[in-house]
Amino acid sequence: MVAENDWNDLRNRFPAVLFRLSHRTKKKYRSGYREGDKDGEWPQPVVDSMRGWWEIAGDDVQALHDEQALGVGYAVAFHQGRTLAVVQINGWRWVAGLKGDDHHKKAVDTLRVDPREGLESGPIEDERWRRFEHDGQRLRWAFEASPAPDDVHRAWMGEDQNGTPIGGMRRDTIVSVWPYSLVDDERDLIERALRILGAELQGHFARSFGQVQTTTLIRDAYGDEVRSDRYLDPPLGTFSHDPGHWLRVVLSNWSIVRGSLLPLTDDDFHQLRRFRNDWAHFAYRQEVTEDEIASLRCMTELLDGIGAKSAATTVKFICKVLGVQVGRRQEAATS
Repeated sequence: MVAENDWNDLRNRFPAVLFRLSHRTKKKYRSGYREGDKDGEWPQPVVDSMRGWWEIAGDDVQALHDEQALGVGYAVAFHQGRTLAVVQINGWRWVAGLKGDDHHKKAVDTLRVDPREGLESGPIEDERWRRFEHDGQRLRWAFEASPAPDDVHRAWMGEDQNGTPIGGMRRDTIVSVWPYSLVDDERDLIERALRILGAELQGHFARSFGQVQTTTLIRDAYGDEVRSDRYLDPPLGTFSHDPGHWLRVVLSNWSIVRGSLLPLTDDDFHQLRRFRNDWAHFAYRQEVTEDEIASLRCMTELLDGIGAKSAATTVKFICKVLGVQVGRRQEAATS
């Protein structure tokens, strides 16, 4: 019932920054991708192109780099909707003063070790980049790379090593973040987390209590409201993934289900129900706050507690993305 869903994607365990490589159109240009790159030292030509230089907002790079923010540890190159290579990121570096197409023509290491007159460069820890950016100078970013661990490589490149699909809007995005990006709408991220909660609670009841007892628990929670079998035929199949339904079942049968839902208390479930109801009725007119993020953290405790590890990992990353967005909004309001 919940095996086929995006939060069970193995790649979610290893958040990555994605770089879409275009075709190389001129041999003298370093960046991009061409079929000939598979000859010789594959995948090094693709890795070299993926490393940069990329025009990314410095605060976004800082969020990727900071373990307390997003802590993204991997980079993935893709072309025409399929991954080409994955590497581990070992630190970011900036350069200021590149002109025109210069960022295409020279490799990352060439610019790093052979700076030209008027070119400034440094690691992300050298925060002169903030001053350059504030003064309106164009910054470009690259990163140090090493081979990704075997489990990361398998997740991103597949068991057959032929790559995994990159679908949807990401195909048109030069730089993105997996599984969720800083440009994702915060309301949509909350909705995604709530859908995960509903589906995982449904799966938990099916595994822990079986069809017959779960049906009894639903009827006890809803009484005459669910006497129609349209809610339960096929068994549990059409009973909505809306977490509001399952949170009601939990709270109405707390003495029966509590042992399977540790470490959360009934107060935690009341908090989650208020969170769900608030967003069901008023999300259109409110922004995410620390209160919603606290509820999402409570949700991850629940998901971890019921063994939904993949779901918990995904919601934790949603928490991180929302935390960065909320922090930036608060900083802008006080500046």
